[in-house]
Amino acid sequence: MNKRIFLLILTTLCLIFVLCSCSCDNENHDNNHITSSSKGDIILDNQNPEPPPLVNKPCDHYWCKVEIDKGTDSTSSVYLKGECYLCGDYLNDEVVTIVSYEEWKNALSHIGLNSFTTYISGTYTDYTENSTRVWKVEDTIFTEEFFINSQNNANSYVTENFSGYALMYNSFVYNKDTRTYIYTIDETSYIELGFADGKLNYHATVSVVDHNEQKSVTLYLNHGKINIELPDYFNEIYGSATSKEVIDKTTLTPSMANDVYLFISSLKLEGSYEVSFLANSKLSVHFYTKGDSDPIFNEAYESVTVVIDNDKLEALTIGNSTIEFDYK
Repeated sequence: MNKRIFLLILTTLCLIFVLCSCSCDNENHDNNHITSSSKGDIILDNQNPEPPPLVNKPCDHYWCKVEIDKGTDSTSSVYLKGECYLCGDYLNDEVVTIVSYEEWKNALSHIGLNSFTTYISGTYTDYTENSTRVWKVEDTIFTEEFFINSQNNANSYVTENFSGYALMYNSFVYNKDTRTYIYTIDETSYIELGFADGKLNYHATVSVVDHNEQKSVTLYLNHGKINIELPDYFNEIYGSATSKEVIDKTTLTPSMANDVYLFISSLKLEGSYEVSFLANSKLSVHFYTKGDSDPIFNEAYESVTVVIDNDKLEALTIGNSTIEFDYK
């Protein structure tokens, strides 16, 4: 009898141990899942089929808010300080500010400036060999503009601004205090060029008026990192606002509404065009496209602009003529 009681107690203890072990495994699994969630929310696996993002995911940093700190021990280097727009990581690198003749020529060439970002007075402009993107945050409002297949690109920028300077290496003198190369134009004006590890980093035009120095400064960032594409949400906004369902809700006659829909549908995001995400939820799309006569006004045109306001078509401009839309 005592032997049976002993076996019963032993069996019960084993069962309790197994149940506790399973409970701990499940608890650890849930905690691991919660910890790896990007928001820390409790989400069941069957409600979140996509794996959570890696915490230490590599980032091809897009630097912004960059400042140049000359507080180094060397007169041939500076600190670049800033932060990454994409991941929030911080930039704090010491870079060399002296360049050789070959580095100078390359830094001011189409090869050295095939894609880059400029920063001027709160405005960032991304350049590639074919396109440009301009963005800024003003009064907490973010706006951006895209110039696709535009003549305002990296190639034209370099030709206009640096083709002459690239041949003037011996005309610029390195200044150990400013850590820049200076070319004196006359008694009241000069040019500054600054470099960071062989890449253009700083360009300033300086003039002295009534003993007051006026300086126009441009910073050059993100060399070789820029790839300009429209954001994913563009197609959703544009497609919805220019759909037949939305246009049919305007006060246009059914015949006119159909003509407008067919005309807008014929416009393609090919060749050269501009897309502007403006304040107050407005979107403007400007097409550089020619036509002998449009089906609305029966006039020749060289451009078309579609303006969208809060997911609704607001205006359509064909050449010099504009339709403004009201809704029923």
